[in-house]
Amino acid sequence: MAEVVKPRGLYMAGYSVDEINHLPAVIGTTEVARLARVCVRTVAKEANKGNLDGAFRFGGQWRFYTDKICAQLGIERS
Repeated sequence: MAEVVKPRGLYMAGYSVDEINHLPAVIGTTEVARLARVCVRTVAKEANKGNLDGAFRFGGQWRFYTDKICAQLGIERS
């Protein structure tokens, strides 16, 4: 069997199903990084390139519509 590699450092563990369903309508880079299981810097870089649906800047910070991000990542929300 292949060994599972756990992300470390700037990476975070993902959300459970209950936590995903209770996310607010607009989230920040930290929450998107946790959803996608990537680094926060990667989220900001991809948002700057225009590769993330539902991304917008508010007061110099990136914000994201949760439903659009979840749909892009293939995560179902109820």
